[in-house]
Amino acid sequence: MRVALSVGATRFRGKFLFDTRRAQAVNDALLMELLRRNEGTVYGRRYGFSRLSTPDGYRASVPLTSYPDYEPYVARIARGEQGVLTMEPVHHLGLSSGTTGKQKMIPITRTAQRQVALSMVFLSQGMLNAALPASRGRGVLMMSAGTSGKTEAGITYGPATASGMASMIRMSKHLWTTPPDALVLLDQRTVLHLHLLFGLKERDLRYLSATFASSIMDLFHLLERAGPVLAEELETGKLSDELNLSGESRARLEAALGKDPGRARQLLDELARGHDGIARRLWPRLEYVNTVTGGSFAVYAQKLRPYLGGVPLFSSVYASTEGVIGVATKSEDTSYAMVPSACYFELLPAGEVDSAAPRTVTLEEAQDGEHYEVVLTNRSGFYRYRLGDMVKVVGRLHRTPVVEFLFRRGQLLNLSGEKTSEQAALAAVMDSAKRWGTPLIDFTTQADADAAPARYVFFVEVKEPAALVGRATAADDLDQALGKANPRYEAAREAGKLGRPVLHPVKPETFARVKALLIEKGASINQVKIPRVVGAGDVLQLLRASSAGV
Repeated sequence: MRVALSVGATRFRGKFLFDTRRAQAVNDALLMELLRRNEGTVYGRRYGFSRLSTPDGYRASVPLTSYPDYEPYVARIARGEQGVLTMEPVHHLGLSSGTTGKQKMIPITRTAQRQVALSMVFLSQGMLNAALPASRGRGVLMMSAGTSGKTEAGITYGPATASGMASMIRMSKHLWTTPPDALVLLDQRTVLHLHLLFGLKERDLRYLSATFASSIMDLFHLLERAGPVLAEELETGKLSDELNLSGESRARLEAALGKDPGRARQLLDELARGHDGIARRLWPRLEYVNTVTGGSFAVYAQKLRPYLGGVPLFSSVYASTEGVIGVATKSEDTSYAMVPSACYFELLPAGEVDSAAPRTVTLEEAQDGEHYEVVLTNRSGFYRYRLGDMVKVVGRLHRTPVVEFLFRRGQLLNLSGEKTSEQAALAAVMDSAKRWGTPLIDFTTQADADAAPARYVFFVEVKEPAALVGRATAADDLDQALGKANPRYEAAREAGKLGRPVLHPVKPETFARVKALLIEKGASINQVKIPRVVGAGDVLQLLRASSAGV
């Protein structure tokens, strides 16, 4: 199995590199294939797919769309109607993460699922093998294969990653340390515990992998909190009574765990030495951590490094529930070469995003240094779909753009036209935390338009809350840092258009509770992330209940 993965990874990387040399032609050919395949659908008949013979004609005839445009079509699919958006049957409805807006149901066909799986497994592995001297071996993959339910027509729904994982369960023992029984569980705390426990059992662990860096951080926080419990489980082969497991699952997992008193003693000894470099000490052959570290996840990457002891970070794939967008080409980097065979891509210039008649550009027309919103046509029936992701073109891999993720549209503070992005807010909070002398754990913001003048409200969790609560100038530090990160914010403050920000330190574990609440409300276990801007609702109530103003 591992040899087959290596051979497949090399082949897929070679095909991808070949495609990047003729990126626009590959992308255009994919579009025309999708139009021919789906011209008989309800959507295809509405927009005359059968009459469209060029990409230019497609862009002129089919409107740009967003998720609300598809909700009536998805409802028809959920009821079992065929040929709505694709001629190929929809076999799964992927739930988006639901943490930066309303949770969406994205149709997924078997062809689309296969293409995404091949990119996520073989292509990303091929790029990783070329970027790092990685050998073959098992690792921890922090994902779940559990689905949420079925529609009235029997179509499963749940995280898109869960559907892909379910198709790979039979080969999981060759690739990942977590047993199949644990991969299908839905309880977040239990799954996280089992990922870590069975990862600890594997002395020759080669990698840690998760969708987002925050999940890897959760793993090490659990190690800090529950080290003695994990050691006892390794020693006795018996799982903690605190885990949410059925009797049958518990029995099979305990049989897979077995007893390992030596590893239990080693774990306790290493924990007694502290947490700096503990990943290298527990897993001497650990070669990399594969997780998204760009955008606002940079805060977690910074916090991970002391635990990792020099283990490199590889942010392998830029993807969404709607499709794969790009792959990384090197470690310790957060840029991605767009995959021209994954979706048909258009890029909407930042200056056009609010236009009544926005104009897109192609992969070939994209300009280095410019900011764009990603627009895609995927294999599951979304056409000229505005993803909401803002990216910056930072270069080229042959003839395909290399992009950095900037922020999600909507995750932006813009009370007076100052447009403080997620990146700017993150930079300001991280800079402020250095002044406060205490490590940043997490943060989010609220736009307070009712104040006069309007202002930002920041909810911030730091390692030592007392250092922040007792600092009279803490909010002023943040105010200055925001001006440094975004000169337009500083100008708005000087003009009296924005008020001094309000800073609320929150109690320890507040953002862990926020994540738990988001999952309880339906967010994907595999993809949950902290929203950087919150509005009225349960999350804001939780944050306010946990805070004390400065």
